[in-house]
Amino acid sequence: MRTHSALLVLLSLVCLAADDPVEIVRKSAAADQRTLEQAKDYTFREATVERELDSSGKVKSSESRTYDVLMLYGRPFRKLIAKDGRPLSPGEQSKEDARLQKEIDKRRKESDQERAKREREAEKEHAEMRGVAAEIPNAHNLTLLREEMIGDRATWVIKAEPKPNYTPKNPKAKFITKMRGTLWIDKSDYHWVQLEAEPVETISFGLVLARVSPGTKIEISQSLVNGEVWVPTQIRIRLNARLGLLKTFRKELEVAYSDYRKFQTDSRVVSVSDHPAP
Repeated sequence: MRTHSALLVLLSLVCLAADDPVEIVRKSAAADQRTLEQAKDYTFREATVERELDSSGKVKSSESRTYDVLMLYGRPFRKLIAKDGRPLSPGEQSKEDARLQKEIDKRRKESDQERAKREREAEKEHAEMRGVAAEIPNAHNLTLLREEMIGDRATWVIKAEPKPNYTPKNPKAKFITKMRGTLWIDKSDYHWVQLEAEPVETISFGLVLARVSPGTKIEISQSLVNGEVWVPTQIRIRLNARLGLLKTFRKELEVAYSDYRKFQTDSRVVSVSDHPAP
């Protein structure tokens, strides 16, 4: 009987640990960073819609762009293929082909030293992203709200509220201390399936004093491709911001990602008409 009771207590502790929102978010931040390298093996299509809003939130103007995102020598390249829902004109297509070919030639001629420098800079950026993500469970009070199905994925739904007066170890993570959000985290492998976030106070960026204000909304969705890599499928941003002391921005941005295609890493880009990346 004592052994049975001890096993029940141990099982209860394991279940509590498994559903600890801090540990879930910590594992999720690590899992998402691991997919960055795998995502480099994929090309995809990106469709953007940008709307300018007036002070009442009504749409003043709208434009859309569609791109094929190619991987050229280890880096993405966005090739415009449509504007406002219409294919490019022959002249526009010719300009895009020329721009692509110019970039292919430039990257092909890159020296070993230049390539190594670029890779170091890319790794530095990735390290900074990992550092910011690692601050989330420390900078927020996390609450496990419920479990929920998103499509065919079982998720934990976790609310994140910024801790008052928290100072992040990573200075670049300062902005997240002013953000609240809700995370939908996959129960099987800890990747973010969905994210909603908003600032709780004005956030300032850069020397030009760009200020992002409450009222800004961010929504991000991800999905699993080929059973191996999590990739974004949609991003929605409603931006309420000010640049300097005068100009106010009220915009909506929607980005949809589709047609993820894996390519062979030993392929070669040889011309505009031959897209597979190295």
